Parts: sequence; structure tokens; C-alpha cells
Amino acid sequence: MLAVAVRALVRGLLEPLCLACEAPLPLEAGDGLCPACAEAWPPLPPRSRLPGVDPVLACWDYAGTARALVVRAKEERGGPALPLLRARLARRWLLGGCEPGGIAAVPPSRRRRRAGFHLAEDLARSLRRASGWPEGCRLRRLVERPDQAGLDGRARRRNLAGTFRARPRRGEPPDRLWLVDDVLTTGATLAEAARAARAAGVRRVGALCLCRVPAPPARERPGRA
Repeated sequence: MLAVAVRALVRGLLEPLCLACEAPLPLEAGDGLCPACAEAWPPLPPRSRLPGVDPVLACWDYAGTARALVVRAKEERGGPALPLLRARLARRWLLGGCEPGGIAAVPPSRRRRRAGFHLAEDLARSLRRASGWPEGCRLRRLVERPDQAGLDGRARRRNLAGTFRARPRRGEPPDRLWLVDDVLTTGATLAEAARAARAAGVRRVGALCLCRVPAPPARERPGRA
């Protein structure tokens, strides 16, 4: 048993593995992904908007390789998936032509805060370093809300009402603030964070996210093919 564990450890040290599926990685793979996972990147979602948040820029739909990397980055603080996600989000920021402003993370839940690592905060810090832009506003949670799993968009908005408060970091609030989050589901959390930012004096709020959960297909009306 010990010999098997030692062989596995040596193999992991000497043979690089894919960041997404942990398959053996060809030496020519420069981005840390095997050919299959490199081909499995979801397409770039179009620019979108939410109430009070315009634009919303996401790197990928929450599927395939992107989902595997986000899950790994959350579970492995400082792991090898994190630099790749930082770089991809910075590229989306550059391609999106984002105008200068503040860059602030959507505040984590108490459970995530206790874990000691919050992916959105790490991504926001990385973007501030890359851009030289300030934080602009600091957002914090005033109250903890019940788990939102299983709630639709309307129920999530009701659940989150009054959750956040924003304060300008220095002097006047920024005219434009970019909110950073890892995964966009219904958009209720971003919309509530944007409401708090506007209450603090921010005029325009946009969002940068790693992934967007695809909307479920529309149900066909009865009697239609």
C-alpha cells in the first residue's frame, strides 16, 4: 500500500497533469490543459445586463472545463487553477473595453469567509493589480440570509433585499464601479450589491464574472410542436 502511494506521489511530481481533469499532460501543453479540455471550453457568452448592472461580462457558461476549473480553484486555495482563471478574466476585461472605475468583489457569505478564501475577492485584487484601478467602494454584508439553493430569481431578490452596504474607500465614490463575482446564477446577488453601491453614490455599475449559469430552455406552450 505504501509503495502504491509513493509511486502515485512520484508520478504526480514528475508527470504534469491537466488542471481540469487531471489526465497526463503533454509537454507541449503550455496552458495547463490537456487537448480534450482545451477543446471543451464553453463559448464566450454575449454581453448582457441586469437591473442596475450594465454591462455584465462573463468569460464562459458554467459548464465543461470552465466549471471544473472554478470548482478546483474554490477547493484549492492558491492551487494551480487560480493563475489561469485570473489571466482569463483579465483577458475578458481587456476585450470588453471596460472604462476606468473602481473594482470591488461581491462580499462572501459567512461560511465562505470562515473558510479563509473567497475566489471573487482574489479575482478583484488581481484585476486591480493588472489595471491600476482602485477598489472604489468597499461592500459588506449586513445580515446573513437563508441558503438560496432552489430559489428562482424573484425569490432570490426578496431573500437578498437589504443584505449589503457600500462605502466609498476614499473621498467621493467612483462614477463607475465594476463588481466581480465568480459564478452568476440568477443575477439577484449582483443586482442587490449594485443597489447598495448606488445608494453610496456610485452612478453606474457593471459586473465581471468568470462564469454564467445558462438559462434553462424556455418551456413550450401546450398545444405547440
